[in-house]
Amino acid sequence: MGYDRSWEACRSAFPVSLTMPLRSGPVAADRLLPWLANLLPETHLAEIGQRLKVSPQDIVGLLGHIGRDTAGALSIGEPRRTGVHLQPVPDAVALERILDELPAKPFLVGERGVSMSLAGVQEKLPVFVDEDGAISIPVDGTPSTHILKPDTKRLAGIVENEAFCLALARACDWRPPKRRLVSPANGAICW
Repeated sequence: MGYDRSWEACRSAFPVSLTMPLRSGPVAADRLLPWLANLLPETHLAEIGQRLKVSPQDIVGLLGHIGRDTAGALSIGEPRRTGVHLQPVPDAVALERILDELPAKPFLVGERGVSMSLAGVQEKLPVFVDEDGAISIPVDGTPSTHILKPDTKRLAGIVENEAFCLALARACDWRPPKRRLVSPANGAICW
């Protein structure tokens, strides 16, 4: 695999990784695969693979299914449909149900049109939040705007820890992402 020549010819082209500089020719698997693997979550690959009927070791195969919305605004796999496509989350009860199901259904894998992946060990859900604060699940390649991170028994206190670290970074005049900490019935969520 390598960069498309039309991308390399763009004035605004950039490498997706320091280990894969822009140049014509293929990128060796020993450079590409570790980078691609870092777009996948560190947990639940067996569950994701089972739902998709793809080996958890097949990095490219997994990303072909769940890589349309990844970190860095990169999209891997089938091209996205033009426009904004969303599945609205009707209310707090529905959102709570979705978050409760995340350990068994990471990133809502297998749902029609849902294709997203974020690295890390914590359960999280990329969502689309409109200007009125309504939460929807992005589908058909529509990019997410926010990340919901519910607290988990396995990593108790991680949401509060992340909120604290972001507040500390802000106090040090760094520019961390904006976040909001909410406490629904099933535990805190940071976004």
